[in-house]
Order: sequence, then structure tokens, then C-alpha cells
Amino acid sequence: IELMRSGNFNLGACFDGDADRVLFITGDGTPLSEDLVGAIFARATLQPGDVCVTPINSGNLIEVVCREIGATVRYCRIGQPDTGRAVKEFGGAYMYEAAAKYGFPREFLWYDAIYAVAKMLDYMVRTGKSLAELAAELPVFHRVDRNIPLDAASRDAVVTRALAAAREMFSDGARRIDDLDGLRFTFDDDAWVLLR
Repeated sequence: IELMRSGNFNLGACFDGDADRVLFITGDGTPLSEDLVGAIFARATLQPGDVCVTPINSGNLIEVVCREIGATVRYCRIGQPDTGRAVKEFGGAYMYEAAAKYGFPREFLWYDAIYAVAKMLDYMVRTGKSLAELAAELPVFHRVDRNIPLDAASRDAVVTRALAAAREMFSDGARRIDDLDGLRFTFDDDAWVLLR
């Protein structure tokens, strides 16, 4: 981020140790969320009728973008093996995880961060837009993740009570309720809540 702010750059990328995850950074040093990058790639990759596969913890920006395109979002359980199985089951044309992983199953069924950077550069060249400009075209969604540590002895009881309370609080206003991996409530304004 500091390096991006110190020069005249168009795109920054940070990889994890095995290069299946990538953090994209705009030319002004702004890191982009996985959901935002996932939506940029959906716009670059998907056609009407295509399927995007993503785990249930991905934000609703992907649903907004897929509706614009005429593509379908298919959710799966969280984790790379489940995403791969869902791509095969639903014929996914694109996949991403809110863990900075982006995949293009038409080419190969694997997450490769270096390949994702090449795909982003290609999209930037094809559109003539910077990464910041591509990001600015999409609606702003906010995300807050909370982890609550629980001791093993009380975990099951607390989770059971929390899920029951969530059903009571959110069910009436929810457009869709998914219990694929935890409990997710999706609302008409594209807000969502996931307990897992």
C-alpha cells in the first residue's frame, strides 16, 4: 500500500505463500475487498445464462452484478473443495471466494492468483480503465465480520440459541433463507446476515 502511494502505478497485488490468494490494490493505495474484486471479474467473465459459484459467505454485490448480466449465482458451502464440487454440479463459468480466491473454470478448475492478476490486467487493457475506475462503477456495499470465541463446553448450546434467535428476528423480512452452511438471511435491499 505504501509503495502504491509512492509512485505512478495502476495496480498492486499481494500474494499468499502458495499464490492461490491475491489482494488487489488500486493505484492510490486502496485495497479492494474480495467481494468487489469478485464482482469486477464477474463483469469481465460472465455472459447471460452463465453461472457464478461462490460460498455462502460472499456478499450480495455478486447477486446485483449477476442480475445485471443475466447470470445466476449458485451458493455452496465454504471451502475450496465445496466450491470445486459446486462448479462441476452447476456448470460454473466463474468462481470466487471471499478469501481472495478467483477462478475461471472454463480455463481450468483451480485458484491461481498470478493468473487472476493477468486476467485483471487483460480486462483493464480491454476496457481502457484503471482498477480504481472499474471498482468505482459498482455500487458500494459494506461488510462487517465478527468472530465470537466460545469455549468448547458451551459452543453447541450458544450456537443453537443464536440460530433460533436469528430465525425469530430476521425470518419475516427475509427474501430468502439459506441453511447451506450456517444460516443466511437475504433481504430485498440486498442486505444479508450470516450466522455460522
